[in-house]
Amino acid sequence: DERAYIEAMQSENCSFDIIIVDGSYRKACIENAPEKLNSDGVIIIDNTDWADLKPLFKALHKQGFRQLEFYGIGPANGAPWGTSLFYRSGNCLGI
Repeated sequence: DERAYIEAMQSENCSFDIIIVDGSYRKACIENAPEKLNSDGVIIIDNTDWADLKPLFKALHKQGFRQLEFYGIGPANGAPWGTSLFYRSGNCLGI
């Protein structure tokens, strides 16, 4: 259920140190993640090599997030794909 998937982190009356975005409905999850993140929290997004996600990353950059990219061979297709860590100064990982 798309709506339940996207609203899963919204239903919690708390914020998170780390939010991992993977699976279906990534765009909506990426758009909603910053508002549920602690001020020192980070977002990890899988498959950041997908071109249709790039505008969302620009929006995160405008919100003060930096992007640390990791690339390697994917298990399903044998081609490189990316996972990125989005973080701000003073984050919980100390980077």
